Amino acid sequence: SVQATLSETQGELETSQAELAQTQEQLETTQSELGETQGQLQSAQGQGEEVSAARDARDAQVTQLEGDLDSAKARQAETEEDLTAAQAELSDTKTALSDTQAQLATVQDELGQTQSQLESTQADLDETKEQLQATDAALTDTQAQLQTAQSELSGTRDQLQTVQGQEQEGAAAREALGTQVAQLEGDLDSAKTTLSETQGQLASVQDELGQTKTELETAQAELDKTKAELQTTGDQLSSTQTQLQTAQNELSDAQTQLQTAQSENTQLQEQQGETTNSLETTQTELTQTQAELQEAQTALASAKETLSQTQAQLESTQAELSQAQDQYSEASSSIEKMSQEMAKAQTELTTARGQLQAQEDASQQRSNQLSALQNRASAELQGAISSGSVVVEPQSNGLLLRVGGGVLFRPGQAGIRSAGRPTLDEIAEFLKSYPDATVRVEGHTDNIPVGSKSPWPTNWELSTARAAAAVRYLESKGVDPQRISASGYAEYHPLADNATREGRAQNRRIEIVVAVP
Repeated sequence: SVQATLSETQGELETSQAELAQTQEQLETTQSELGETQGQLQSAQGQGEEVSAARDARDAQVTQLEGDLDSAKARQAETEEDLTAAQAELSDTKTALSDTQAQLATVQDELGQTQSQLESTQADLDETKEQLQATDAALTDTQAQLQTAQSELSGTRDQLQTVQGQEQEGAAAREALGTQVAQLEGDLDSAKTTLSETQGQLASVQDELGQTKTELETAQAELDKTKAELQTTGDQLSSTQTQLQTAQNELSDAQTQLQTAQSENTQLQEQQGETTNSLETTQTELTQTQAELQEAQTALASAKETLSQTQAQLESTQAELSQAQDQYSEASSSIEKMSQEMAKAQTELTTARGQLQAQEDASQQRSNQLSALQNRASAELQGAISSGSVVVEPQSNGLLLRVGGGVLFRPGQAGIRSAGRPTLDEIAEFLKSYPDATVRVEGHTDNIPVGSKSPWPTNWELSTARAAAAVRYLESKGVDPQRISASGYAEYHPLADNATREGRAQNRRIEIVVAVP
């Protein structure tokens, strides 16, 4: 590790200091010897060439030692420069590692915020789910109400079918109600389908949110682990920097000691080699620290990628939440619309019931009135009915009194026969008992043309004249002429086949249509 290497470097520096001290002693000894030699040379300067040669040799030796010392100083300076560069690079690496730690802290904060947003989004989704469940309950209630309305409409439909043959207006109302019920049923089915799809989408969103939460927890654990490792590395780098600073100070002291030395020793060269080895060791540790920094940067990049993915998942979840809220709004709108339609249908149903009841009441009243009219006609005209002179037929708005033409008229004539007057007398008495009824007298003939001696050009005139004759007779018996009319249809409204005598006899007739208000 870096600490072990620095300890080793410190030991080597201590050894170098001891060796420098020894070298200094040797230099001092050498200087002393040099001083003695110089003294001897000065005292023996004139004694001979041998002493001069010895002095020159000693001077040469000192010069060589000084040159070696200069070389050692130069190598020491280079070593110090290399160590300073290594220290600067290590400081830069520590700064980069510190920046990486700061970035990791920022990423961790962002992950925390993202997790909070995700939890908030989950809460929103849960709330939306509860709202959709409430919407589902409301739809269920609406469905029950619609089913009740359908049941009531079905009952109303049955009632309308009962009076179908009596009132055309009731049939139209029933058809309109049936259309409204079908439309309401379609809207209900559509709302059910929309609700089912919304519930499926909510279940899918909930599963994705659970998976996202698990991934966020895993990323958080990885970031915590990376942060701890980076913190440990930062502490180690800080310790290394302190130790390197100490080593630099010690090297500076060694340089000072070397500068004060006056001679060189072979041990100084060994010290230089050891210092170089220490520098190499420091560079190795620097390389290792750079590798650790690279790993931290890789972890940071991975954490950023995890954060990016988590943010993307959060955006997706928020989009799904927005979609779920839109679906909830649509479902609520559908419920509101269905409620309005159901209220409208209920109002229309109530109105239809009222109309139906009024129609039934009117129909019943009408039926009772017509039944009473028919019963009274049968009672008052019993003699004519029994003799076959008059036939009573019920009509939707009253009744029809059919009198055979042979009873009232002679062939080809329009005058009332004496034998037919009692029949018209009974009819007149009956009509006077219903002063509010309108009376229409219709004349009908067979298809045999009138004779050349007839005062009537055709059967049109003959049938009309017979109807008018019957009207005048009824008027003479007290029937109000303002409520009676006459018309002729010749042979064009036959009851039977004119090809037979019996058929022609049936077709020759007077029909008195009594319509009550």
